[in-house]
Amino acid sequence: MHSTFAVMQEAVDHVLNVMDQQSVVDNLLPVSISPETGKFRESALITLGARGDSYYEYLLKQWIQSGKKENKFRDWYVQSMDGVQHKLIRRSKPHNLLFVGEMSEGRFSNKMDHLVCFLSGTLALGAHNGLNAFHMDIAKELLYTCVQMYERMETGLSPEMVYFNQDGASQEDIQVQVLRVSRCQL
Repeated sequence: MHSTFAVMQEAVDHVLNVMDQQSVVDNLLPVSISPETGKFRESALITLGARGDSYYEYLLKQWIQSGKKENKFRDWYVQSMDGVQHKLIRRSKPHNLLFVGEMSEGRFSNKMDHLVCFLSGTLALGAHNGLNAFHMDIAKELLYTCVQMYERMETGLSPEMVYFNQDGASQEDIQVQVLRVSRCQL
């Protein structure tokens, strides 16, 4: 049993070393890695939504589960959250809802997946564990936005993804784009 754990730990450490040697801005990782080179694809999407959420969520949890001894996880988490704050957090119009968008090829998108709502709990957990106390304020505002994603829908159900109004052309902060599905896609 011990040898199985050692083999798994070695594999995990190898992946973490490959990731650590990558050149990324603000520790915001693209969701796509080239299987040939092991390098992040520069044009890939940066999101805390689908395909990206677990990385950011588990940085903090790994640090806490290590008894706060594996400081690389704490450092990566703090760097990532600084990057999120500076590059991905915006406010909607007209009601100033805080949301977390995405980046693709260096361009910001006002799209937010419902999965991003995990971040409010993660930020609160980090603040509770002695990290940036300001993150608690962000956590509360993001949680409010996530609740609005339910309350502002006629069905009371949040869409899987929404777009936030940033130009003030609409009186609605949250916009849903309806996708048309053809019979061929079913």
